[in-house]
Amino acid sequence: MKARFISLATVLTVFALSILNAQANEPGWNDAERAAQSDAVLTGVVQSVRQVRELNEQESLFSATVKVTEVKKNHNSLANQEVTLYFERPKDGKSGKRCPAYVELSEKQSAIFYIRIREVGKEKLPFLEMRSDVRSTK
Repeated sequence: MKARFISLATVLTVFALSILNAQANEPGWNDAERAAQSDAVLTGVVQSVRQVRELNEQESLFSATVKVTEVKKNHNSLANQEVTLYFERPKDGKSGKRCPAYVELSEKQSAIFYIRIREVGKEKLPFLEMRSDVRSTK
C-alpha cells in the first residue's frame, strides 16, 4: 500500500479557498458600495437595546433605539429623531461561527448604520443584517 502525502501547497490552497468562501457571505464592500446596497444610511447613537421575540430555535429578534445625528442616504426627515432598528442575535448570547457575523450593539455606541428593509413575518422592518452593517465612529 502506497502512503499518500498531502503537499503543503495543497493544504494552503484549501485553507485559502475556505477563507474566501467564508468572506463571500459577509461582503468586503467599502463604505460607498455598502451604502449603494442599503435602503438608508444613518449616523447616530444607540439609546437602548432589547430583545423583541424569538425568531426560531437558534435566534431572537432584537431592537435598538438610535438617536439619529445625520442622514447619509434617504429619509432626511429622520435627522434628530429616534428610530428603531432590528437585528438577529443567537438565543444563547454567543456569536458563534455564523457568517455573516451577528450584529453587536451596546448603549451609547456611536456608529454609522447601513440599513436594509427586510420582511420579518408580515412586517417590513429597518434591519441590520450583519456586523459590518454597523461601523463604530468612536
